Amino acid sequence: MRAKYQSLVDRIVDWALVGRLALFAVIGAGCYYNALDAPFIFDDLKGIVESPAVRQLWPPSAVMDIGQDETPRGRPVVAFSLAANFAVSELEVWSYHLLNLVIHVGAALLLFRLTRLLLRHSPDAQALKGGVDGPALAVALIWLTHPLATSVVTYTVQRAESSMALFYLLAMHLAVCSFVADKRRRILQIAAIGACWIGVGCKESFATAPVAIFLLDWGVLKNQWKEIRRERTWFYVGLASCWLALALLMIEWPRSQSVGGGQIGSLDYFLMQWQIIVQYLKVIVLPGGLSLDYVWQQPSFALALPYGLFLTGLAVGAGWLFFIKRVSAAFPLLFLFLVMGPTSSVVPIHTSVGGDHRVYLPLAGLIFLGVFGCVLALRRLNLRPDSLRVVGVALTCALISALSYETVKRNRDYRSGISIWRDVTEKQPWNDRAWSNLGGHLYVAGIKDEAFECYRKSVQLNSNDGYTLSGYGLILGQRGRYEEAGETLLRAIELIPRDVMARVYLGLVATDAGELEFAAESFRGALSLDLTHAKANFYLADVYSRQGRYAEALAHVEQTLRTQPDFPGAAQSKEELMRTLQEFGR
Repeated sequence: MRAKYQSLVDRIVDWALVGRLALFAVIGAGCYYNALDAPFIFDDLKGIVESPAVRQLWPPSAVMDIGQDETPRGRPVVAFSLAANFAVSELEVWSYHLLNLVIHVGAALLLFRLTRLLLRHSPDAQALKGGVDGPALAVALIWLTHPLATSVVTYTVQRAESSMALFYLLAMHLAVCSFVADKRRRILQIAAIGACWIGVGCKESFATAPVAIFLLDWGVLKNQWKEIRRERTWFYVGLASCWLALALLMIEWPRSQSVGGGQIGSLDYFLMQWQIIVQYLKVIVLPGGLSLDYVWQQPSFALALPYGLFLTGLAVGAGWLFFIKRVSAAFPLLFLFLVMGPTSSVVPIHTSVGGDHRVYLPLAGLIFLGVFGCVLALRRLNLRPDSLRVVGVALTCALISALSYETVKRNRDYRSGISIWRDVTEKQPWNDRAWSNLGGHLYVAGIKDEAFECYRKSVQLNSNDGYTLSGYGLILGQRGRYEEAGETLLRAIELIPRDVMARVYLGLVATDAGELEFAAESFRGALSLDLTHAKANFYLADVYSRQGRYAEALAHVEQTLRTQPDFPGAAQSKEELMRTLQEFGR
């Protein structure tokens, strides 16, 4: 009876899959055990900490009510996953990082299965017949442990990139399975279409997935165009239908303040990307250069030209090999340009000209190319199969051990806002935004003299950044330099007229200077942009209380508590105002 039961279990459970999942989970946990308590930083603050949208799971319209420049905007999969995290642990970071790690491990497992499938069925991989599991496992484990992934696991809100990669790999895997399967092809293809519809809800870059799947079909698996047109036209139409879903998301939740024309012209942005993409390639090989943020100095055409020639040669060479010579090994290079095209070409993204997270998915293809090349090189040594296997395992173990060490080390940079922004200023001393953010974190930590120097350095580098001027003006006011602070904050408001915090800071400086009516006007200006803004309501309540307008003050404190129930001091202020009103009532 026991043997019969065991036989039934063995038929139901894929023990090889369970074993690999356990292996990936253990290695992933080893790389990111010191990241589970990493604090929210940078875009996490607006996208999670200060966002009312993540504080409920229903109704959907409230979850998607996200500010213009926040990372989850127009990305429902990301928005609802963050709301789910808030439901589990509120603003305790462990659940957010744990889900990020689960997504990364799941994506690595999918990469293993996709790589193995391609190596088994691509005619160009005949040299690996009978030995594809080892190379596929090496590709996935190297990707899993590479420090570049910290930019999507430890940096919480960049879940947008990792979840996009997860469904991108899932769609490719399901599609390839359907191409090589003898049955259930339609079910697999419908599932792939479903993965595409979910994927565009993670990030706009997913729009390239249908093209990537076609390139795998035609160029890697070597299926004929006539066969593809005859048997899979409906499938590719279904894949492309995800573009309609993406268009609807972009119409409903546009990102017009951060994407498109404005501060940076298309040509200038394009020239900048030449250097930044080369920087990405450098940190893939030498991950010690990883940076949370990129602010790149605008290069002249002459300075950018060598980078452009290199990348153009790489793209043209890969295209020639893939489309003319039909060499499938060129696919990873094409995949690099394909995936990065939406964010790193001619459409300016003003809020972030670059970021290591953008090369997270293309990294998988480049690792595939590197491993495939190493395997072919080792086979040319004419070693015995057992010796070849030992050498391959030893090299892979050595590499993933080194990468794991670097990942753990990189996670230490994320231990605080101060440490991560110090890291950026050391690597990019010209990065005015890094100095500004470092100043902000130092200010919160009470290290105000150094914070002031950081803001001053940032303003020296760029005197036209409204957000920096906003923080700088607040510190000037707290140093008693009210006139200079007011001028700085008014300049910030001129540069970013829809920024709520610049008006809030102006109100705080005016309050400290004793200009209560001007302070109230500033806070009311902030609320005209966002009626529910917790800080603007609370500080306006404080001004009204000082002016003896207790009923109005109570109304604004109550609004603060509705928006942010845990706002520091709001509950106590409400109690005091209610007591005061009761005394006046008697």
